Amino acid sequence: HYDDLLGAAALANLTKKHVLTKNDEASLDLIFGENFRYAFSYFIDKGVFWSVGFNAVLNQFETEAPYVVSVLGTGSFEAQRTHAFIQKNTLYAQTLFREEMVLGIGLSHQKNNFKTNIFHTDTERFLFTDNADYYSFEGYHKVDTRDNVFYPKKGGFFNGSARYFFSQKTTENFEKFTPFLVGKAEMGFSFSPHRKWAISLNTMGGFTIKNANTQSFDFMLGGYGNTPVLNYYPFIGLPQQHIGGDSFVKGEIVFDYQLLTRHHIQALVHAAIIKNDIFSTAQWANQPDFLGVGLAYGLETFVGPLQFITTYSPMFGKLVYHASFGWRF
Repeated sequence: HYDDLLGAAALANLTKKHVLTKNDEASLDLIFGENFRYAFSYFIDKGVFWSVGFNAVLNQFETEAPYVVSVLGTGSFEAQRTHAFIQKNTLYAQTLFREEMVLGIGLSHQKNNFKTNIFHTDTERFLFTDNADYYSFEGYHKVDTRDNVFYPKKGGFFNGSARYFFSQKTTENFEKFTPFLVGKAEMGFSFSPHRKWAISLNTMGGFTIKNANTQSFDFMLGGYGNTPVLNYYPFIGLPQQHIGGDSFVKGEIVFDYQLLTRHHIQALVHAAIIKNDIFSTAQWANQPDFLGVGLAYGLETFVGPLQFITTYSPMFGKLVYHASFGWRF
């Protein structure tokens, strides 16, 4: 796979069923590239009854997200580049309804290590915007009836989750921890007015309640093509993680024309509002703060979709090119 955020990577997978019971499965992804990553899962499938599982995921990458770091007695500075290291372990239980709907709850530990390019001469080390362990309860609800994730012609989806962070452990000199909540959801549907045409209408949003601790869980918009990581959402016409806030709403329209078998031409429109506290102040109902339009070429290959997009946003004022190749992982 290749995308603008995570770069080039190759995945090796080992999967084995019946490890401890007749209904279980263990899977290990090892991802080699610019930054090593992994994903491990163990799941005991009980079907329509409550199943249990464990996930362990490591993501790390370089980001130009506008994170701010405070230096006691000196002031605040915006980091131009940050190395993000996120390690998350989750013990969860989930149940299945009608083979399409998943409902789950879990308990998570997440290690955040966000190292900036700002060097402190007194301590002789680079500063962190976040370097802590977080513990949270979470719940999620997923439904997906689309006939194709990348180029759907019919069906819809809903993916919603909420995480309540109740504890933080850190050796850094951060502010006193206060519990906080992060909620987010995305939904959409697709239809085909003609055998070669498809239209997708999607919307998404998120909010944070009482997070005075770190920017690491803020929502970021920009870029395109990477697998979901943190609270980063794609937005055509803007560079990776160009703008952030503790809440946002976004809508998108995709017009897809199947030029030849497995060849697609797409026109895309993104619009969003992203600020702090947009839901408590009713700013979510205002006109969009950001708008992006794009023209894309896509090809379905045996290793996943190949996509090239030329985009423009009046809020950025330059053409931005996005590229993505292969299944997202």
